Amino acid sequence: DGGGVRGVSQLVMLKEILQRLDYKTEQRTRPCDIFDMIGGSGMGGVLALFLGRLSLSIDDALREYAAFVSIAFDNKRIPLSVGTNKFSTKNFKQGIRDVIAKYSPGNPGLACDMHCKTFVCAMSKANFTAKIPRLFRTYPAPKFQLPDCEIWEAARATSASPVLFDDIEITGNSVSDTYIGSDMGCNNPINVLLDECNLVYPGRHVACVLSLGTGPEMLNIPNTILSTHATLNNTLQKMSTDCEQTAELISRRFREIPRVYFRLNATQGMEVIDEAAWNKIPDIVSHTEQYVR
Repeated sequence: DGGGVRGVSQLVMLKEILQRLDYKTEQRTRPCDIFDMIGGSGMGGVLALFLGRLSLSIDDALREYAAFVSIAFDNKRIPLSVGTNKFSTKNFKQGIRDVIAKYSPGNPGLACDMHCKTFVCAMSKANFTAKIPRLFRTYPAPKFQLPDCEIWEAARATSASPVLFDDIEITGNSVSDTYIGSDMGCNNPINVLLDECNLVYPGRHVACVLSLGTGPEMLNIPNTILSTHATLNNTLQKMSTDCEQTAELISRRFREIPRVYFRLNATQGMEVIDEAAWNKIPDIVSHTEQYVR
């Protein structure tokens, strides 16, 4: 799922899973070694690129992501005018390109022939109301293939948000399109992942589906006339990015197939942490470690 800085929680949960797996196999496993496909939306898409396309270990991902979000969410634009995103994309772009240069110096392109297929979700700004996600893939697909781009462009496309980062124009095969993130309508990309598996692996049985959340959103109730407009906008934004309804529907879908679908989502304490609060990373780690015990 998308969730800004709170994506650290996803890495902590995944680390616990890998540690238990490594204890049984006596090996050190990277996520890209055990998953056939990793997909993400928003900043969860950035994590998907870290783990899948860049093949980071979980410890490296935790370190690099914490450093990256501290840069990306550092300087707010002041004053924040109507229609202006909170954060400049300059730091985001530099931060993500530094990670790419470190782990894939010879190939900054998104396309890559590797076992773990990776995609991130975005939406065309021109067709946003349709809420049909566009997928930036590391692998060829039989249909709906977007032009290839660089890793940082895919990261920017999936994380662009009406309140966080500006949209991005990407040109491929002499065709340009402007992309924004899919957090409003596809913040939990589990349905997209299952459809993509059917597209890429037709006829294959699914052994395990792991869905990682970033905790619940807290909806504020307006208590003054002056605050009503701003709070209502925030409430609608949070409602549109609520991932748990999607998770519940998928859980029902797999109800007759036990031990295939797993949803992990730390709840206690996470609802008060803003998605841009990079200084709250120690709290996120603490709440998540308590959840996985």
